[in-house]
Amino acid sequence: MEKNELELLSIAKTASLLQIGKDTLHSLINEGKIGVILVGKRKKIPYMEIVRFQKESIITGVKDVTPIISDIEIRQILNSPFRRKKSLRGEEILNKLILEG
Repeated sequence: MEKNELELLSIAKTASLLQIGKDTLHSLINEGKIGVILVGKRKKIPYMEIVRFQKESIITGVKDVTPIISDIEIRQILNSPFRRKKSLRGEEILNKLILEG
């Protein structure tokens, strides 16, 4: 095993290992999805807790999802002669779809 099973990791190191931001890690901790050990006033995450979280978070059997709007429809909207801006926000795309649909 690469890591010592008893190793306690800092918030920064755990976030780095999971390839997420520290704010996301704090949210996972606050939601009870990742457990911590308090060492003084600091929160430490046991390495084995990261392993547990990863195992329990694996999603299997994901089915293909049909998109609501196709790539071709998005290109048509983006290339529309009525388009005034270089980029469209999601709200603008949705409004255009509603008006054209």
